[in-house]
Amino acid sequence: MIFIHIGLHKTGTTFMQNCVFPHFDIGYLGLSSSKGKSSSFNNRRLIEELFEYDIDNDNVLLSDENLLWQGSLLSSSCRMSKSHNENYLRVLRNIKTIFPHAKMIISFRRHDKYVKSLYKHYIGMGGVTNVNSFYKNLPLNTNSLDYMELIRSIENLFGVPFVYLQEELNNNSDFQDLLDDLSNYMGVEGPDMSSISKQKKNVGLYYYQTQFLRKYNTLFTTKFNQGYTSNKFIYYAIRKLALSLMDKITKNNVFDDKLEKSIMRQYQNDWKSVHEYIYYTRGKRV
Repeated sequence: MIFIHIGLHKTGTTFMQNCVFPHFDIGYLGLSSSKGKSSSFNNRRLIEELFEYDIDNDNVLLSDENLLWQGSLLSSSCRMSKSHNENYLRVLRNIKTIFPHAKMIISFRRHDKYVKSLYKHYIGMGGVTNVNSFYKNLPLNTNSLDYMELIRSIENLFGVPFVYLQEELNNNSDFQDLLDDLSNYMGVEGPDMSSISKQKKNVGLYYYQTQFLRKYNTLFTTKFNQGYTSNKFIYYAIRKLALSLMDKITKNNVFDDKLEKSIMRQYQNDWKSVHEYIYYTRGKRV
């Protein structure tokens, strides 16, 4: 049986790949697999390693949020004329063609925090617009982040997925329950929380780093901007130095309160439905 962990991107996937999945008694292929170092199915080595398993009789876990990321709003392959979830559905159908009997694992985070993380990622990739323009100009504000629609799409193609929330990684009791539930879902032995290394999580850019980088990006040609120069050496040298100097200067929110509350109101029913889905499929209240 093949289990595929497909993200979502920006929901603690790197921590799961580095520190959690390698401890399950399962053939694991992903970011920190014992065999490969890659996290992309486009990598020939990872494909070759997959073929070493008897997938009819062995349990194998593949973890690659880049699969679903190909349908994301920040991906070059994303067809912006379609909705966010239409792109996800296109990717899911392709996965179904390759792995028709796979079972899916997917994680989410609260919508406002997810959009905030997407925005910081966008700035890190060379973006130049402020957060309000980012939210307004991308099809994020048209219910395209309907998590339940995505869950139902997965369910229709692969059966009931294992759904968990990024916030479960931050509470010891919830985290142990998550490990136990994952073990039961995959039918394998899982680790105890005490064996998991609590490495520093990827927190992304802080407020002042985000503001600096947004303005700094305007000087350079990036994926999202036509600047004065495309000299990558200068760009990354100055960027690395500046961001490191501002690493300890923190301010929590890159959003204004009005936008944050607007996103929470827009998706509050969807977020509630995700919690209810987890309760009915896992018996867990989070």
